[in-house]
Amino acid sequence: MKLDRSRITSRRILSASILLALASSASAETGADLLLKVFPENKNYSLNLDAAYVFNGEEEDHAQEDFQLNTFDASGAMKLTLNSVIPGIDKSQPRAGFDVTVFDIHDDANVIPDNLTDMSVGVGFGVLSYKGWLAGVWLGVGYAGENVFNDGNAIYGKAGLGIGYEIDKKSSLAFFIDYDGNRTLMPDVPLPGAIYRRHLTDELQMGFGLPFSDILWTPSEQWELRLTYFIPDSFDIEANYHITKKFGIFGALNSTGNAFNVNSIADSDERLLVYESRVELGLKGTINDTVSFVVAGGYAFDRKFEVGWDSRDTEEVADVSDEPYVRVGIEARF
Repeated sequence: MKLDRSRITSRRILSASILLALASSASAETGADLLLKVFPENKNYSLNLDAAYVFNGEEEDHAQEDFQLNTFDASGAMKLTLNSVIPGIDKSQPRAGFDVTVFDIHDDANVIPDNLTDMSVGVGFGVLSYKGWLAGVWLGVGYAGENVFNDGNAIYGKAGLGIGYEIDKKSSLAFFIDYDGNRTLMPDVPLPGAIYRRHLTDELQMGFGLPFSDILWTPSEQWELRLTYFIPDSFDIEANYHITKKFGIFGALNSTGNAFNVNSIADSDERLLVYESRVELGLKGTINDTVSFVVAGGYAFDRKFEVGWDSRDTEEVADVSDEPYVRVGIEARF
C-alpha cells in the first residue's frame, strides 16, 4: 500500500485525466474505468464484492414506520487479451466488465419496493495513440428496476468517447462525451465535458473542468488525500494513511444517487431516484497478491427517495432517518 512515485509517468497522468473526468458518471466496471483498470502481472481477472448493513431506521414522513435499506455490490473485469500488461489506454487492450448493485429494502409503510437492482455489462478499448493524443471508447447495456428482466423500460444503454492530449510532462487536457441511460441527471442526453490537469509538484496534482474537478495530494508515502466534485450534487473526500505496505486506515465522505424504473409509478417516463450520503472510517488491507479487503463503519444520512425523470424536477416519496452502518468489502485478482 506504499506509494510508488516511480510508476507515475506523464502518459499515465494523461490517461488518468480521461478516466477521472468520468469516474463519477460511469459505473466502475462498465464505463470509462475499464480503460485504465490496473491488472498486476499475470493477473487477467478481478472481482469485487461489497456489502453494507444499515441499522434499522424509520420513514420520518410516514408515521415513523420501520425502514431498513441494505446494499450489496458486485463488480468484475477481465482482459480480453490475456497476460498482457499495458498501463493506460495508449494501446488497444480491450476489456470487459460487469456491475451489479442491489438494494434490499424492508419498508413497513409499503411505499418503496422490497428489492431494487441495477446491473450492467460493458467493454472498453483504446482506439488512438498518436503524437501525444490518446483516445478510448466504451460501450455497455444495463437494467435498473424492481423486477429483474420484467420491465422493458428498465433497459438502458451506455457509450462514450474520451480524447486526451499531453501538453507537456506535467499537464494534459482531456475532452469526452458520455451517454448513460440511467444517470440521475439528463439520462437521455450525451453529456460533453473537459478537464485540464496539472501536476503542480511531485505531491500535488489538480484537475479543473466541467462537470468534474478534483485534487490529489500525497504529502508523504504514508498519506494520500483526494477531493472530487461532480456537478450538480456529488462531492467526495477520502483520506488514506498507510501504516505498512499491506495495511492502512482511511476516512471518507461520499454521496451517491441511483435511478430505477418501478411499475407502481403511474407515469412511465418517471423513475424512482434514491439518494444517500455516508461518512465512514475503516481499515484497508492486503492479504496476499490475490486478495485485499476493507472493513468500515460509519453513518448514513440525507437518505431520501424521490420520483421524477431526473434530479431537476422531482417529488419526494420517502424521507428516511439517519442511521449507523457497517461495511465489508473484498477484492480478488487472479
